[in-house]
Amino acid sequence: MSAVDINSLTKILQARLKLEHFVKLNIIGGSMKPILRDGDCVTVMSKKSYEIGDILVFTEGESLVSHRLLDIKDNTYMCKGDNSFYIELIEQKQILGKIVDAERDGAAITLPHFRKALIRLSKAIHYEFLKHRQDMKKTRRTPVYRLFKRIVENKTEAIYKRNANFMRAEQQINLFSFDGKECTPKAVCEFIYSLLIEPMNLPAIVKPVCDKFNTELEVTQDSIEEILVSMVEQDIVDLYELVV
Repeated sequence: MSAVDINSLTKILQARLKLEHFVKLNIIGGSMKPILRDGDCVTVMSKKSYEIGDILVFTEGESLVSHRLLDIKDNTYMCKGDNSFYIELIEQKQILGKIVDAERDGAAITLPHFRKALIRLSKAIHYEFLKHRQDMKKTRRTPVYRLFKRIVENKTEAIYKRNANFMRAEQQINLFSFDGKECTPKAVCEFIYSLLIEPMNLPAIVKPVCDKFNTELEVTQDSIEEILVSMVEQDIVDLYELVV
């Protein structure tokens, strides 16, 4: 598609969005698998502002792209496909809208909430990809990539274990804040590390952490998952096995 073609298409879509408030488009490619697949029909709506986790439709070179918004810094939007390895930096003027609904073979499909832990992992994949000199095979073998795929695909459960090679568990780890009394990021990390003498899944980790720090399960589960992701990034914690 030439630059003229994409410019014309963009103007047509913008006019339809202004007139009808939404447009329907078909997904081409697999960069958003497994959430969106080739041939899925999506509904796009223009918004005044966008939130982290939204799937945006934007122009990139001579193409229309549908990728997830991971961060916004200084009016620059950081986007990445769930099944991609690198982050695109775009401007607001490139954005047509966000995907609000999707269909596959005529049936509605769910667009799940993308938790903070997944946003963090998706970013980490980009940096692992750069660290491994854009080698996809090496990136796929990293703990952050394997953990991301397990959570997103929801076919297998992530089991966490201590990294036997990590010898600095006592170091100060400033990650996240909790509202629970006597609950600090360092204390939570040290307690999680102490639990992982035996491999454990997320629910098994959440309960003792909530019991110890007197916090509500529905408030802390996402935060605990995010801490685990950070510990995986830092090679403090690794993945153990697949539970089918």
